[in-house]
Amino acid sequence: MARPGTDSLTLDRGKNGYMYRKPTDGRFIFMHWDSDLAFQDSNQGFLGTAGGIGWTNLTARPWFKQKMNYYLSQLIDRYANTASARMNAWLAAMNYQSSNTNGLAPFKTNGFSYPTWFNNRRTPALNFITNTNYNRLFSISTAQGQTVTTPLFTIAGAASTKVAYV
Repeated sequence: MARPGTDSLTLDRGKNGYMYRKPTDGRFIFMHWDSDLAFQDSNQGFLGTAGGIGWTNLTARPWFKQKMNYYLSQLIDRYANTASARMNAWLAAMNYQSSNTNGLAPFKTNGFSYPTWFNNRRTPALNFITNTNYNRLFSISTAQGQTVTTPLFTIAGAASTKVAYV
């Protein structure tokens, strides 16, 4: 049996992905492939340290955590249940196109239940982002009750992990 996290950029051995910097805008995107082993353990962690100190420094930043939690919230809401029509259609297409007759082959849903795996992944994802962050009500406040007519003021706020931008 393969070790958990072998198909992740930062867990365990860390492989099967690159960070690519787009020449058009200088932004980095994560390019991942070969994630069949990533579906072995639904309790596997979400972020690891195999990327080294630079990676752990990046993932500790508040803005990174907010984005990570946002995308996890999207995955929970859209795919972490057996009623996700989009995910079930994708799995059916993958299963149909696979010429491998081994029932345990990647994306062969008759030998392995991806919908069950996604369902089981929901609780670890909520634990990672915390239920408090996931269900937090949106709020904004100012120091000393200032209003928008005050020339310069600082605002503070809180929102659920389902909010990407304010």
